[in-house]
Amino acid sequence: MYLLKAMAPFTFLDQDVLERNTIQVLLDNGYSSAAMHCERAENYSRDRAYPALGFQNVLLGSESFSNRESYGNRSWLDSGNYADMELVYQQMGEGPRFVYLLTFQNHGGYEQNDASLDTVLVQNDFGNLTDDLDEYLSSLELSAKAFRELTEYYAESDRKVIICMVGDHSPSFITSLPQRRGMSFEEVEIVKRLVPYVIWSNYGAEIPSYSKYASMVDLLPMVMEAAGLPLPPFYRYILDLHAYYPVRTANGLYMDVEGNYGSIFDDPQAQERMAVYYNMEYNSMTNDGGYRSELFEMK
Repeated sequence: MYLLKAMAPFTFLDQDVLERNTIQVLLDNGYSSAAMHCERAENYSRDRAYPALGFQNVLLGSESFSNRESYGNRSWLDSGNYADMELVYQQMGEGPRFVYLLTFQNHGGYEQNDASLDTVLVQNDFGNLTDDLDEYLSSLELSAKAFRELTEYYAESDRKVIICMVGDHSPSFITSLPQRRGMSFEEVEIVKRLVPYVIWSNYGAEIPSYSKYASMVDLLPMVMEAAGLPLPPFYRYILDLHAYYPVRTANGLYMDVEGNYGSIFDDPQAQERMAVYYNMEYNSMTNDGGYRSELFEMK
């Protein structure tokens, strides 16, 4: 399964608006929350953004982590980050918990290690990208092993646990690979944003089967639905929209359920459906009498 991620700037809003975000919805339903990242707190203003989003516990920077493992010149392996996350999880009380962990292991570039450290070697010659691919895939192999260990750890828990793992973004060389040559503009825009995701549970949760592709905004209602949480109308509409256009990018491109590319600017029906989403999204940021709280409340 693949996710399409469209980067957007974070805008600081006043507290009344911030209290209507998803973290607050979870807090209102008895969840405790934590956000974690091992690199500098100031990067992307995480030291301000995470508390503003409503996270109760924010752990940022090397001083907040005790397990630092390395693979050559690559530091902060996923396995160490997961170990710290497990410690935080254990300290969050007995109620339901939501933990967001942003790892660092597979961050580019991909010429940080000597080739002798690569454990995965591509079979074809990709020219000057061969070494990058070997290191990238070797890092992914470490991630796969760490994720298996993480699921094995929570498989033994007597609590119900759902884990969603999603990539941050594709490697910068993705559109330079030979098999990507000759793609249309629409295909290039999609491929650049393509990342895998997985939703796992330790108790056989009924995880709905969605299309092969999804948009980033779809992921949250997907996980909430898998957890058995009631969905606010806003999130329910996102999943309804997914049934028509599982891929929707920030620049108006979409892929429909049959794999056809299009633009909402050339498709009145798609534009109408997306307009409902945009209106609901902007209503969530309204601070006057026009705000419709019923769109964002769990019933």
